[in-house]
Amino acid sequence: MKKICIVIAGLLFTSLVYAQEKIDYDPRSLHREIEKRIDTDFSEPVLKEMSSETTNGKFFLLEYNNNSISVKYVYTGRVTTINEFEYFDYFILFDTSCTVRKVTVFNYQSSRGYEITARDWLKQFIGFNASDTMKAGQEVNTISGATISVNSIISNIKNKAEQLNRIVQK
Repeated sequence: MKKICIVIAGLLFTSLVYAQEKIDYDPRSLHREIEKRIDTDFSEPVLKEMSSETTNGKFFLLEYNNNSISVKYVYTGRVTTINEFEYFDYFILFDTSCTVRKVTVFNYQSSRGYEITARDWLKQFIGFNASDTMKAGQEVNTISGATISVNSIISNIKNKAEQLNRIVQK
């Protein structure tokens, strides 16, 4: 009986570990951020999927009938840190010139490095574009104990800015 309980517990644990949820390409936090940046009295903003050139993420075009909005493009995706079971989901807001306006980590599922979710730390990416250099310890502040997460988000933001530039130039 004890062996059966151990086997059942092992199976439950394994199923929980392998039952990774899918990426939420349309998180509530993204909609709240867009609503903060626009006047929603006129019409609702629409996120239209752009190129599906990326893996683990999607680019969207923010369509809105008011040209005064500072956000034009949105990327939502997942970064796998150490192995396929440790990851975080985030979004980036870009303006019309493909410059970062906001980065938010909305689902952090790793055992270490959660400090990268802090708004104050993420603010340092505002104004970044694909032609800028971004290195941990130089242009980007490092976080003790979060080396993998810091390097992962830096390389992903740079990569997504470069991809967006290619998509927009087509």
